Amino acid sequence: MHEAYFGQMKEIIDWLEGHGIVFADSIAIGAGPKIWHVYDKGNDASPGGHFMQCFGAEAERLGTEARFNTFGRQLIMENGKVVGLLAEDEKGNVIKVEAPVVSIGTGGYANNHEFLYGVSETKNVNIQALGMECRDGDDVKMAKAAGAAMAEGLGTVMWCGPVTLGAVTATWTTDAYSAGVQPTLWLNQNGERFCKEDLWIDDFAGAGIAVRNQDRTFALFTETDMKRWEAQGPDGQVFSFGTSGTPLAKAREDLMNAEGCHVGDGYYTTCGGIKVNEKTQILDEEGQVIPDLYAGGSDAGGLYGDSYDVKFAPGSQAGWAVNSGCLAVKDAKEYPRQVAYSAGQRLP
Repeated sequence: MHEAYFGQMKEIIDWLEGHGIVFADSIAIGAGPKIWHVYDKGNDASPGGHFMQCFGAEAERLGTEARFNTFGRQLIMENGKVVGLLAEDEKGNVIKVEAPVVSIGTGGYANNHEFLYGVSETKNVNIQALGMECRDGDDVKMAKAAGAAMAEGLGTVMWCGPVTLGAVTATWTTDAYSAGVQPTLWLNQNGERFCKEDLWIDDFAGAGIAVRNQDRTFALFTETDMKRWEAQGPDGQVFSFGTSGTPLAKAREDLMNAEGCHVGDGYYTTCGGIKVNEKTQILDEEGQVIPDLYAGGSDAGGLYGDSYDVKFAPGSQAGWAVNSGCLAVKDAKEYPRQVAYSAGQRLP
């Protein structure tokens, strides 16, 4: 899987640029290598949002039909292969879609806390999914009902470390969030330090695992720290306040609701899920391909170990979302030929 993914990276970057995506820079996380290809954010609030705007416009130009607020609920199977799916719109209407190929890409199960606790080693009573809502695990439900196996590491999470309670929504890059990840003093429910506080600077996934393993967590700092950050900028790399002279009045207001800077464990997405092969074909419990059924992005498992490898492969989950989709399309295009060849037939 890793060879298939990384082996086509240059091709995928060229393909993205050919479809209107602009890369602003290649950056590093802390002391890691400069390999994270960051999208240009244009006039939007974030690079990711701008990417979706540009990609959406290109898809519309190419005639792609998109249905929003419509959720896949059940795969339609006939004789062991997928032939379509049932979806539900925001009004509860059921829509039947007939399709010779289906690729599952629902975003994982980041917002389904009950399921996440059940399949992972997470102990912290406060966890916070960052990003969009409605990632409820429809992928796992549909795939398992169709006979799919789950990859080793179900419950793997793209952790990002301390998140100030009450100060973060889907727009997570706030000054209050940035204050909570600075290398001040981090304590658990017993008043004990549980990791080196500067771990977050070079490896926020590692910091997230450390926070995950505590029952409750707190990040302590003083008004003196706040004034220093205003005057000199943050102690460590952050995605929000990053320059000296940034006023933190709003951060102070938000932090008043955090019960002494009570922090939970933040995460961007889940990345342990459905078992796939190197072509992103979904496999059953016997390791056999379920014909014409694929999964990618945060729905496909097996890419990582304990968490996202942000220190040496930053940007790899976003890259996997694009690459896995392309791997699925490439194989889906050739799959009918392979089946016909096996049956002694020839397609034009």
